[in-house]
Amino acid sequence: MRSASSPPRNQISPEAARGEAPAKVSPRAGTTRADDFLVGRGLTVKTWWTLPNHRKSGNFRRPSGIAWRRMLRRASRRGGAFGPLIWKKPREKQAPWVILCDVSGSMQQYWDFYGAFLAAVLASVQPAELFTFGTRIDSATHSPANSQGIIAQSDVGAGTLIGEALRQWQQRWGRDWLRPRTVLWIISDGWDAGDPATAARELARIRSQVARIVWINPWMGTPGFRPATRTLKAARPYVRFVKGRTSSQLLEAMQRL
Repeated sequence: MRSASSPPRNQISPEAARGEAPAKVSPRAGTTRADDFLVGRGLTVKTWWTLPNHRKSGNFRRPSGIAWRRMLRRASRRGGAFGPLIWKKPREKQAPWVILCDVSGSMQQYWDFYGAFLAAVLASVQPAELFTFGTRIDSATHSPANSQGIIAQSDVGAGTLIGEALRQWQQRWGRDWLRPRTVLWIISDGWDAGDPATAARELARIRSQVARIVWINPWMGTPGFRPATRTLKAARPYVRFVKGRTSSQLLEAMQRL
């Protein structure tokens, strides 16, 4: 029985009615290069694409490309059925690190310890930049990351003005480093001769433009210690305090980022 959709046997094609030769139809018409690629490898062309609308769900993330090899391996296991697209995972870029190290007199006993830590960070994290501060702030990235290099670059032992140092850093280097992915590290014991309100104001401005602010305090973890100085109390809403008295504590803080 002939189906209702099939044409009558005696129907003349439009080309024959006009006295023209029938149009040649390629057996590969309607196929794509991807289809030809699959057929050449013995895979059944049963391709359908499932594209979830991540833009509407708010989870959209620009992919870095289609993982064709993974899709071909999956298709060969499923008898040629492709299924949903498999996207390559976007390459994660290292978040920029900015380190502000306190070199005032109260931090003198920790210079050698933190110098080794800073040398390791600058050698392994890119991009990263080191700044040292007391009453002013200076870039120390290209100086030796040890106590002698820090002394040569900074006003060592001149006291600490944390809020003023943060303000100077934003004016001189903020355009280069204030980014949504930047992690700002502050290494300081929190003893400050400046106005804590100034420090709080500058920290709030920085925090609104970076991913996080991590404050390493060498006294954190000491039995009975509490961040009780005025500046540490003012900074509490904007920073994450971490222990930084030993190498293991520093590594643990880095792994949590």
